[in-house]
Amino acid sequence: MKKKVIILLSLVLSLLIITVSSSSACTVFTASQGNTVLAGNNEDWYPVDTQVRFIPAKNDHHGMVVFGFPDNWFQGGMNDVGLFVDITALPPVELVSHPEKIEVQDNVAKVALQSCSTVKEVIQLYNRTRFFNTWSGQYLFADASGDAVVISIDSDGELAYTRKEGKHLLMTNFNRANPDNGRYPCERYDTGIRMLDNMDNVTIDGFQSILSAVHQVNTLYSNIYDLPNGDVYIYYFHQFQEVVKISLSEELTDGDRTVPLIDLFSPETRAATLAAYQTYQLSAILAETISIIALFVDIACIVIVVREIVKRRKRTVTAGSKNRNKISLILLGSVAWTLTFWSYPLLVSNGVYNFIYELYISLLPLPEHFFLLIGWIGPLVAGGVILRRIVDHKRD
Repeated sequence: MKKKVIILLSLVLSLLIITVSSSSACTVFTASQGNTVLAGNNEDWYPVDTQVRFIPAKNDHHGMVVFGFPDNWFQGGMNDVGLFVDITALPPVELVSHPEKIEVQDNVAKVALQSCSTVKEVIQLYNRTRFFNTWSGQYLFADASGDAVVISIDSDGELAYTRKEGKHLLMTNFNRANPDNGRYPCERYDTGIRMLDNMDNVTIDGFQSILSAVHQVNTLYSNIYDLPNGDVYIYYFHQFQEVVKISLSEELTDGDRTVPLIDLFSPETRAATLAAYQTYQLSAILAETISIIALFVDIACIVIVVREIVKRRKRTVTAGSKNRNKISLILLGSVAWTLTFWSYPLLVSNGVYNFIYELYISLLPLPEHFFLLIGWIGPLVAGGVILRRIVDHKRD
Protein backbone atom coordinates (compact mmCIF):
# COMPACT_ATOMS: atom_id res chain seq x y z
CA MET A 1 0.00 0.00 0.00
CA LYS A 2 2.81 2.40 0.92
CA LYS A 3 4.57 1.71 -2.38
CA LYS A 4 1.37 2.50 -4.30
CA VAL A 5 1.00 5.80 -2.42
CA ILE A 6 4.63 6.72 -3.18
CA ILE A 7 4.18 5.91 -6.86
CA LEU A 8 0.92 7.90 -7.01
CA LEU A 9 2.50 10.91 -5.30
CA SER A 10 5.45 10.74 -7.70
CA LEU A 11 3.11 10.76 -10.70
CA VAL A 12 1.08 13.68 -9.33
CA LEU A 13 4.22 15.66 -8.51
CA SER A 14 5.60 15.00 -11.97
CA LEU A 15 2.41 16.21 -13.62
CA LEU A 16 2.49 19.35 -11.49
CA ILE A 17 6.13 20.07 -12.26
CA ILE A 18 6.20 19.14 -15.95
CA THR A 19 4.86 22.31 -17.44
CA VAL A 20 6.47 22.18 -20.83
CA SER A 21 6.18 25.60 -22.39
CA SER A 22 7.22 27.39 -25.50
CA SER A 23 10.28 29.52 -25.23
CA SER A 24 10.89 32.61 -27.26
CA ALA A 25 14.61 33.13 -27.79
CA CYS A 26 14.63 35.98 -30.28
CA THR A 27 17.64 38.11 -31.18
CA VAL A 28 17.30 41.72 -32.39
CA PHE A 29 20.07 44.20 -33.24
CA THR A 30 20.96 47.27 -35.26
CA ALA A 31 24.17 48.91 -36.44
CA SER A 32 25.12 51.97 -38.47
CA GLN A 33 28.12 53.27 -40.36
CA GLY A 34 27.99 56.48 -42.37
CA ASN A 35 24.80 56.43 -44.45
CA THR A 36 24.30 52.68 -43.89
CA VAL A 37 21.77 51.76 -41.19
CA LEU A 38 20.68 48.13 -40.83
CA ALA A 39 18.49 46.23 -38.37
CA GLY A 40 18.20 42.46 -38.03
CA ASN A 41 16.12 39.95 -36.13
CA ASN A 42 15.61 36.22 -35.62
CA GLU A 43 12.07 35.22 -34.68
CA ASP A 44 12.37 32.07 -32.54
CA TRP A 45 9.10 30.34 -31.71
CA TYR A 46 7.18 27.12 -32.24
CA PRO A 47 6.48 26.65 -35.97
CA VAL A 48 3.27 28.30 -37.07
CA ASP A 49 1.97 29.86 -40.26
CA THR A 50 4.14 32.98 -40.36
CA GLN A 51 2.71 35.88 -42.35
CA VAL A 52 3.88 39.20 -43.76
CA ARG A 53 1.39 42.06 -44.03
CA PHE A 54 1.68 45.19 -46.16
CA ILE A 55 -0.33 48.19 -44.93
CA PRO A 56 -0.33 51.32 -47.14
CA ALA A 57 -0.33 54.82 -45.68
CA LYS A 58 -3.76 56.12 -44.77
CA ASN A 59 -4.78 59.54 -43.48
CA ASP A 60 -1.99 60.53 -41.10
CA HIS A 61 -0.66 56.95 -40.66
CA HIS A 62 2.59 55.76 -42.21
CA GLY A 63 2.59 52.73 -44.49
CA MET A 64 4.38 49.68 -43.11
CA VAL A 65 5.40 46.06 -43.47
CA VAL A 66 4.90 43.84 -40.42
CA PHE A 67 5.58 40.19 -39.65
CA GLY A 68 3.61 37.91 -37.36
CA PHE A 69 1.20 35.01 -36.92
CA PRO A 70 -2.49 34.47 -37.68
CA ASP A 71 -3.46 34.96 -34.02
CA ASN A 72 -0.89 37.69 -33.31
CA TRP A 73 -0.04 39.48 -36.51
CA PHE A 74 2.28 42.14 -35.09
CA GLN A 75 5.71 40.86 -34.05
CA GLY A 76 7.80 43.58 -35.67
CA GLY A 77 8.35 45.52 -38.85
CA MET A 78 9.30 48.82 -40.52
CA ASN A 79 7.36 51.85 -41.72
CA ASP A 80 7.77 53.85 -44.91
CA VAL A 81 10.18 56.38 -43.35
CA GLY A 82 12.57 53.71 -42.08
CA LEU A 83 11.46 53.32 -38.45
CA PHE A 84 12.00 49.73 -37.29
CA VAL A 85 10.79 47.78 -34.26
CA ASP A 86 11.00 44.22 -33.00
CA ILE A 87 10.27 42.49 -29.71
CA THR A 88 11.86 39.91 -27.42
CA ALA A 89 9.99 38.07 -24.69
CA LEU A 90 10.81 38.45 -20.97
CA PRO A 91 9.29 37.16 -17.74
CA PRO A 92 6.44 39.50 -16.72
CA VAL A 93 7.23 42.37 -14.36
CA GLU A 94 5.00 44.80 -12.49
CA LEU A 95 4.77 48.42 -13.64
CA VAL A 96 4.30 51.48 -11.48
CA SER A 97 0.84 52.87 -12.19
CA HIS A 98 0.61 56.30 -13.83
CA PRO A 99 -3.10 57.17 -14.07
CA GLU A 100 -2.24 60.72 -15.18
CA LYS A 101 -0.94 59.40 -18.52
CA ILE A 102 -2.99 58.67 -21.64
CA GLU A 103 -4.22 55.12 -22.24
CA VAL A 104 -3.77 53.80 -25.79
CA GLN A 105 -6.33 51.24 -26.95
CA ASP A 106 -3.94 49.45 -29.30
CA ASN A 107 -0.48 47.89 -29.51
CA VAL A 108 1.77 50.87 -28.71
CA ALA A 109 4.62 49.54 -30.90
CA LYS A 110 2.20 49.42 -33.85
CA VAL A 111 0.99 52.93 -33.01
CA ALA A 112 4.64 54.03 -33.02
CA LEU A 113 5.14 52.72 -36.57
CA GLN A 114 1.92 54.40 -37.65
CA SER A 115 2.64 57.81 -36.16
CA CYS A 116 6.39 58.19 -35.54
CA SER A 117 9.38 58.84 -37.81
CA THR A 118 12.26 58.86 -35.33
CA VAL A 119 13.39 57.19 -32.11
CA LYS A 120 13.01 60.54 -30.35
CA GLU A 121 9.30 60.62 -31.28
CA VAL A 122 8.89 57.01 -30.11
CA ILE A 123 10.31 57.86 -26.68
CA GLN A 124 7.95 60.84 -26.43
CA LEU A 125 5.01 58.54 -27.30
CA TYR A 126 5.97 55.98 -24.64
CA ASN A 127 6.54 58.68 -22.01
CA ARG A 128 3.00 60.01 -22.35
CA THR A 129 1.31 56.58 -22.56
CA ARG A 130 -0.27 54.68 -19.65
CA PHE A 131 0.35 50.94 -19.83
CA PHE A 132 -1.16 47.84 -18.26
CA ASN A 133 0.02 46.59 -14.86
CA THR A 134 2.54 44.09 -16.26
CA TRP A 135 5.05 43.92 -19.09
CA SER A 136 6.51 40.74 -20.55
CA GLY A 137 8.93 41.95 -23.19
CA GLN A 138 11.18 44.70 -24.50
CA TYR A 139 11.25 46.65 -27.75
CA LEU A 140 14.16 47.72 -29.95
CA PHE A 141 13.40 50.75 -32.13
CA ALA A 142 15.82 52.09 -34.75
CA ASP A 143 15.39 54.86 -37.31
CA ALA A 144 16.95 55.73 -40.64
CA SER A 145 19.37 58.22 -39.04
CA GLY A 146 21.03 55.44 -37.02
CA ASP A 147 19.49 56.33 -33.66
CA ALA A 148 18.20 53.35 -31.64
CA VAL A 149 16.80 52.47 -28.22
CA VAL A 150 15.66 49.43 -26.24
CA ILE A 151 12.52 50.17 -24.21
CA SER A 152 11.97 47.94 -21.18
CA ILE A 153 11.09 48.12 -17.48
CA ASP A 154 13.75 48.79 -14.85
CA SER A 155 14.04 47.22 -11.39
CA ASP A 156 11.81 49.99 -9.94
CA GLY A 157 8.93 49.23 -12.31
CA GLU A 158 9.46 52.32 -14.49
CA LEU A 159 10.06 52.64 -18.21
CA ALA A 160 13.76 52.41 -19.08
CA TYR A 161 15.50 53.55 -22.25
CA THR A 162 18.78 51.87 -23.19
CA ARG A 163 20.17 54.10 -25.91
CA LYS A 164 22.54 53.08 -28.70
CA GLU A 165 26.06 54.19 -27.91
CA GLY A 166 28.64 53.77 -30.63
CA LYS A 167 28.00 51.65 -33.71
CA HIS A 168 25.46 49.06 -32.54
CA LEU A 169 22.75 47.95 -30.10
CA LEU A 170 21.56 44.38 -29.47
CA MET A 171 19.01 42.62 -27.27
CA THR A 172 18.06 38.99 -26.62
CA ASN A 173 15.95 37.56 -23.80
CA PHE A 174 17.26 39.38 -20.79
CA ASN A 175 16.19 42.88 -19.84
CA ARG A 176 18.82 45.37 -21.00
CA ALA A 177 17.90 47.70 -18.13
CA ASN A 178 17.55 44.93 -15.51
CA PRO A 179 19.49 41.73 -16.43
CA ASP A 180 17.92 39.82 -13.52
CA ASN A 181 14.69 39.92 -15.53
CA GLY A 182 15.31 37.15 -18.08
CA ARG A 183 18.04 34.74 -19.13
CA TYR A 184 21.39 36.27 -18.24
CA PRO A 185 24.17 35.59 -19.12
CA CYS A 186 23.20 34.77 -22.71
CA GLU A 187 25.49 33.14 -25.27
CA ARG A 188 23.50 34.53 -28.19
CA TYR A 189 24.04 38.03 -26.83
CA ASP A 190 27.77 37.45 -26.30
CA THR A 191 28.14 35.98 -29.80
CA GLY A 192 26.24 38.84 -31.44
CA ILE A 193 28.16 41.55 -29.59
CA ARG A 194 31.50 39.94 -30.40
CA MET A 195 30.64 39.70 -34.10
CA LEU A 196 29.35 43.27 -34.21
CA ASP A 197 32.51 44.53 -32.49
CA ASN A 198 34.67 42.70 -35.05
CA MET A 199 32.66 43.88 -38.06
CA ASP A 200 34.79 46.29 -40.09
CA ASN A 201 31.90 47.37 -42.29
CA VAL A 202 28.14 47.25 -41.71
CA THR A 203 26.87 45.07 -44.54
CA ILE A 204 24.00 42.75 -45.43
CA ASP A 205 26.41 39.80 -45.55
CA GLY A 206 27.77 40.67 -42.12
CA PHE A 207 24.28 40.82 -40.63
CA GLN A 208 23.36 37.53 -42.31
CA SER A 209 26.38 35.85 -40.72
CA ILE A 210 25.29 37.06 -37.27
CA LEU A 211 21.71 35.83 -37.77
CA SER A 212 23.07 32.46 -38.88
CA ALA A 213 25.46 32.22 -35.92
CA VAL A 214 22.77 32.87 -33.27
CA HIS A 215 19.80 31.11 -34.90
CA GLN A 216 17.97 28.31 -33.07
CA VAL A 217 16.33 25.19 -34.48
CA ASN A 218 13.00 26.97 -34.05
CA THR A 219 13.97 30.22 -35.80
CA LEU A 220 10.90 30.79 -37.95
CA TYR A 221 12.28 33.65 -40.00
CA SER A 222 15.21 36.07 -40.10
CA ASN A 223 15.05 39.61 -41.46
CA ILE A 224 17.54 42.31 -42.36
CA TYR A 225 16.14 45.83 -42.82
CA ASP A 226 17.89 48.55 -44.81
CA LEU A 227 16.28 51.49 -43.03
CA PRO A 228 17.31 54.43 -45.29
CA ASN A 229 16.38 52.56 -48.49
CA GLY A 230 13.25 50.77 -47.24
CA ASP A 231 14.35 47.27 -48.29
CA VAL A 232 13.86 44.02 -46.36
CA TYR A 233 15.91 40.83 -46.82
CA ILE A 234 13.99 37.75 -45.62
CA TYR A 235 15.21 34.23 -44.77
CA TYR A 236 12.73 31.47 -43.97
CA PHE A 237 13.15 28.91 -41.15
CA HIS A 238 16.94 29.46 -40.93
CA GLN A 239 17.43 28.38 -44.57
CA PHE A 240 20.07 30.99 -45.32
CA GLN A 241 20.84 29.64 -48.80
CA GLU A 242 17.96 31.72 -50.22
CA VAL A 243 17.07 35.31 -49.51
CA VAL A 244 14.00 37.22 -50.69
CA LYS A 245 14.44 40.98 -51.07
CA ILE A 246 11.39 43.23 -51.01
CA SER A 247 11.11 46.97 -51.56
CA LEU A 248 8.54 48.44 -49.18
CA SER A 249 7.64 51.34 -51.47
CA GLU A 250 6.90 48.96 -54.34
CA GLU A 251 4.94 46.47 -52.22
CA LEU A 252 2.71 49.18 -50.74
CA THR A 253 1.45 50.12 -54.22
CA ASP A 254 -0.42 46.77 -54.36
CA GLY A 255 -2.65 47.67 -51.40
CA ASP A 256 -3.33 46.18 -47.97
CA ARG A 257 -2.72 42.45 -48.07
CA THR A 258 -1.40 39.53 -46.04
CA VAL A 259 0.87 36.90 -47.60
CA PRO A 260 1.99 33.55 -46.12
CA LEU A 261 5.75 33.98 -45.74
CA ILE A 262 6.54 30.57 -47.24
CA ASP A 263 4.84 31.61 -50.52
CA LEU A 264 7.71 34.02 -51.18
CA PHE A 265 10.27 31.22 -51.44
CA SER A 266 11.28 28.60 -54.01
CA PRO A 267 10.19 24.92 -53.93
CA GLU A 268 13.74 23.97 -52.93
CA THR A 269 13.64 26.17 -49.83
CA ARG A 270 10.17 24.88 -48.99
CA ALA A 271 11.46 21.29 -49.15
CA ALA A 272 14.50 22.17 -47.00
CA THR A 273 12.16 23.88 -44.53
CA LEU A 274 9.98 20.77 -44.28
CA ALA A 275 13.03 18.58 -43.59
CA ALA A 276 14.30 21.03 -40.95
CA TYR A 277 10.86 21.16 -39.35
CA GLN A 278 10.66 17.36 -39.12
CA THR A 279 14.10 17.29 -37.48
CA TYR A 280 12.92 19.96 -35.07
CA GLN A 281 9.84 17.93 -34.15
CA LEU A 282 11.89 14.80 -33.41
CA SER A 283 14.47 16.65 -31.33
CA ALA A 284 11.76 18.49 -29.39
CA ILE A 285 10.02 15.18 -28.57
CA LEU A 286 13.38 13.73 -27.48
CA ALA A 287 14.08 16.75 -25.29
CA GLU A 288 10.70 16.55 -23.60
CA THR A 289 11.05 12.78 -23.06
CA ILE A 290 14.48 13.19 -21.45
CA SER A 291 13.16 15.93 -19.19
CA ILE A 292 10.30 13.70 -18.00
CA ILE A 293 12.66 10.79 -17.28
CA ALA A 294 15.02 13.12 -15.40
CA LEU A 295 12.18 14.37 -13.25
CA PHE A 296 11.03 10.85 -12.38
CA VAL A 297 14.57 9.89 -11.40
CA ASP A 298 14.89 13.04 -9.30
CA ILE A 299 11.66 12.12 -7.52
CA ALA A 300 12.93 8.56 -6.96
CA CYS A 301 16.01 10.02 -5.24
CA ILE A 302 13.79 12.11 -2.98
CA VAL A 303 11.70 9.03 -2.11
CA ILE A 304 14.85 7.06 -1.17
CA VAL A 305 16.10 9.90 1.03
CA VAL A 306 12.73 10.17 2.80
CA ARG A 307 12.56 6.40 3.39
CA GLU A 308 16.12 6.46 4.75
CA ILE A 309 15.21 9.22 7.21
CA VAL A 310 12.06 7.38 8.33
CA LYS A 311 13.94 4.10 8.87
CA ARG A 312 16.68 5.86 10.83
CA ARG A 313 14.10 7.36 13.15
CA LYS A 314 12.52 3.96 13.66
CA ARG A 315 16.02 2.42 14.09
CA THR A 316 15.19 -0.30 11.62
CA VAL A 317 18.08 0.28 9.24
CA THR A 318 20.39 -2.72 8.94
CA ALA A 319 23.96 -2.41 7.68
CA GLY A 320 23.05 -4.22 4.47
CA SER A 321 19.96 -2.14 3.68
CA LYS A 322 21.84 1.03 4.59
CA ASN A 323 24.55 0.25 2.03
CA ARG A 324 21.99 -0.75 -0.59
CA ASN A 325 20.10 2.51 -0.08
CA LYS A 326 23.31 4.51 -0.35
CA ILE A 327 24.29 2.75 -3.55
CA SER A 328 20.79 3.15 -5.01
CA LEU A 329 20.79 6.82 -4.08
CA ILE A 330 24.21 7.45 -5.64
CA LEU A 331 23.28 5.60 -8.83
CA LEU A 332 19.90 7.30 -9.19
CA GLY A 333 21.37 10.67 -8.30
CA SER A 334 24.08 10.21 -10.91
CA VAL A 335 21.52 9.28 -13.55
CA ALA A 336 19.34 12.23 -12.61
CA TRP A 337 22.31 14.60 -12.71
CA THR A 338 23.38 13.25 -16.09
CA LEU A 339 19.93 13.45 -17.68
CA THR A 340 19.23 16.88 -16.21
CA PHE A 341 22.36 18.62 -17.37
CA TRP A 342 22.82 16.75 -20.65
CA SER A 343 19.25 17.46 -21.68
CA TYR A 344 19.31 21.12 -20.62
CA PRO A 345 21.09 22.48 -23.74
CA LEU A 346 18.85 20.26 -25.90
CA LEU A 347 15.76 21.69 -24.26
CA VAL A 348 16.96 25.26 -24.59
CA SER A 349 17.90 24.83 -28.25
CA ASN A 350 14.47 23.37 -29.01
CA GLY A 351 12.48 26.16 -27.40
CA VAL A 352 11.36 23.97 -24.48
CA TYR A 353 11.73 24.45 -20.78
CA ASN A 354 10.12 23.28 -17.57
CA PHE A 355 10.18 24.13 -13.91
CA ILE A 356 13.16 22.07 -12.80
CA TYR A 357 15.49 23.47 -15.46
CA GLU A 358 14.47 27.01 -14.61
CA LEU A 359 15.20 26.15 -10.97
CA TYR A 360 18.66 24.84 -11.81
CA ILE A 361 19.68 27.88 -13.83
CA SER A 362 18.31 30.24 -11.19
CA LEU A 363 20.43 28.47 -8.56
CA LEU A 364 23.41 28.21 -10.93
CA PRO A 365 23.42 31.35 -13.13
CA LEU A 366 26.17 30.05 -15.39
CA PRO A 367 26.66 29.93 -19.18
CA GLU A 368 24.61 27.27 -20.98
CA HIS A 369 27.66 25.25 -22.08
CA PHE A 370 28.53 24.74 -18.39
CA PHE A 371 25.50 22.49 -17.99
CA LEU A 372 26.71 20.26 -20.82
CA LEU A 373 30.21 19.97 -19.33
CA ILE A 374 28.98 19.34 -15.80
CA GLY A 375 26.90 16.46 -17.15
CA TRP A 376 30.06 14.35 -17.32
CA ILE A 377 30.08 14.15 -13.51
CA GLY A 378 27.01 11.90 -13.50
CA PRO A 379 28.28 9.03 -15.67
CA LEU A 380 31.74 9.19 -14.05
CA VAL A 381 30.27 8.81 -10.55
CA ALA A 382 27.84 6.11 -11.65
CA GLY A 383 30.62 4.23 -13.45
CA GLY A 384 32.85 4.45 -10.38
CA VAL A 385 30.14 3.05 -8.09
CA ILE A 386 29.36 0.20 -10.48
CA LEU A 387 33.07 -0.64 -10.88
CA ARG A 388 33.53 -0.69 -7.13
CA ARG A 389 30.56 -3.02 -6.73
CA ILE A 390 32.04 -5.38 -9.33
CA VAL A 391 35.44 -5.37 -7.57
CA ASP A 392 33.82 -5.96 -4.16
CA HIS A 393 31.73 -8.77 -5.59
CA LYS A 394 34.81 -10.51 -7.02
CA ARG A 395 36.58 -10.20 -3.68
CA ASP A 396 33.65 -11.81 -1.93
